Amino acid sequence: MNIMDKIKRLREARGITQKEMGSLLGIAKETYRNIENGLIRLKLDDYLEICTFLNIAPSYFLSEYDQKYAIAPKEQLNSLFALVDQLQTIKADIKILEFDQVKDNLLYMSDSVEDNE
Repeated sequence: MNIMDKIKRLREARGITQKEMGSLLGIAKETYRNIENGLIRLKLDDYLEICTFLNIAPSYFLSEYDQKYAIAPKEQLNSLFALVDQLQTIKADIKILEFDQVKDNLLYMSDSVEDNE
C-alpha cells in the first residue's frame, strides 16, 4: 500500500473529509483529492503537516509493513514507554528465589521469568 492510500484510509477511519484536509493544507478540496489519487505529488511540508494533524509519526506511512504498527496518539505511547521503564526498574530489584529460600515476610508471585544466573 502506498503512502497516499494509507493517509486516505486513516483519514476516512477518523471521519475527516477531503475538504477538511485541503483546508488544513491551504488548498482546494479538488487539489487535495488529486494529491490523494496520485495525480499531484505531495510536498514534504504538506506530508509533515498531515502527519501532525493525524497525530501519526511520519514513519508509519513510509513502512511497507501495514499490519505491524499500532496507531495510537503520541501521548498514550509516551505513557506506555514510561510504564515499561518503571517495570524494568522494578524487575531489576526483584530477586528470584528457590522455593526453599522463601521467607514468610515476602510477597509471593509467579511469572514466566527465567533464571539467567
